[in-house]
Amino acid sequence: MYEQREEFELVDGVKQGEAIYFFRCGTTETYTYVDGVKNGLSVLKVPNGDRAEYTYVNGRAEGPGFMQYANGNREEYVFKNNLKHGPAIFFYANGNREECTYVDDYLHGPATFYFANGDIEYYAYFKNTKDGKSKLVKANGEIVESTFLHGHKVK
Repeated sequence: MYEQREEFELVDGVKQGEAIYFFRCGTTETYTYVDGVKNGLSVLKVPNGDRAEYTYVNGRAEGPGFMQYANGNREEYVFKNNLKHGPAIFFYANGNREECTYVDDYLHGPATFYFANGDIEYYAYFKNTKDGKSKLVKANGEIVESTFLHGHKVK
């Protein structure tokens, strides 16, 4: 097991410059301190090859960021006040794509899934799970309607 720790420079008793945080699981996060506050680019590296980049502004993650997964999938999102909040797009290695929205770090609200084969599915998230009516429009024009409750297809 790894030790959880942060390595940084102290200048006149204040964190300054490049820093790295080591998580117990082996993940590392590099970032920069300016006058004791995280500011600028942050890079998160997971032992399995996943990698994220985002920006700190006055100690909080703000603005666009992404996670590149080792399996070829990619997620692009926006941070607001240290939480994912706003539009997000998932790009899958198989050519599929999902457009959705984060609200306070949860997938929440309308979403659209574009299948590589031309099918398109419209649905909604409620706190990270599919919830409510779903409409799948197949490339051949066939329409399939379903209902989800707490992430489970019920109809």
